[in-house]
Amino acid sequence: MKYNVSIGRTLALIVCCCFLGTTADAQLVRYQQNYKVGYKDQQGNVVISPKYDAGGPMENGFAIVMKGKKRGYINARGEESIPFIYDDASQFREGLAAVMYAGGYGFINTEGKWVVPPIYEQAFAFGEGLARVSKGGKWGMINNKGEVVIPMIYDMLNDLSAGLVAANLNGKYGYLDATGQVQIDMKYKMAFPFNTRTGQGVVKLGDEFYYINSKGKLGDKIKNEEEREREREKEQRKLKRKNSR
Repeated sequence: MKYNVSIGRTLALIVCCCFLGTTADAQLVRYQQNYKVGYKDQQGNVVISPKYDAGGPMENGFAIVMKGKKRGYINARGEESIPFIYDDASQFREGLAAVMYAGGYGFINTEGKWVVPPIYEQAFAFGEGLARVSKGGKWGMINNKGEVVIPMIYDMLNDLSAGLVAANLNGKYGYLDATGQVQIDMKYKMAFPFNTRTGQGVVKLGDEFYYINSKGKLGDKIKNEEEREREREKEQRKLKRKNSR
C-alpha cells in the first residue's frame, strides 16, 4: 500500500500538538487551550493567542501552523511570515522546506519564495545538501538549486546519511554516494541508512542481517532475540559450572 505522505505529516503535526515544550533553538513555546494552539515567550507571556487548529514546535526560527486544512509558517516574533496556502508542509532544513501546493511538492525558502517548483509527487527535507523526491513512481535526489543529482530511476531511496544513500533498484539494495555513483553493489535484499555515529549501515544478505562499513565490507551478523537468548543461557550455564567448582 502506498504511504500517503500528506496524511503522515498531518498526523505527526497533530500528535506534536499534544505535547508542550520547546526545542533547543525555540524562541516561542507552543501551548494549547480549548483545542486551539497558541505561543508564549520564554517568560510565559502570550505572544499568539490560541487560534490555530494545529501547530508544530519552533525550529530554525519557524513553526508550521494550520488554519482549517491549510498550512503556513510563523516566525520567532509570532508573525505569520509565510501565508496559509499549502496542503502539506515540513520544517525548514538547510534553509528550505518541502511544501505541497496545487497537487505537487516543491521547496520554498524562508521568505516563502519558490526555489524548486511544485513538480514532484513526494518530497522530503534536505540533509547533507540533498533532498529525495519522486516523480512517476521513481525516486531521485536534487540539490538546493533544484538540479537532479541522483537520477529518478530508483524504486526507493533513503536520506543521505554519512555521505551514503541506501537505494533499491529492481528489488536489489545497495548504496550510492552524493553524486549518484554506486559505492556498495546493489546485491542485498534490504539496506538501511548509515549511522553517522558508528559509521555503519545494515544490510540483509540471504536471511541474515549484517553490519556493513562504507567500503562495503560486511561486519558482524546481527543476532535476533532468539539467538541472543541462547547465548545468554549458554553464558549462564558456564557461570554455574564455574561457581560449582
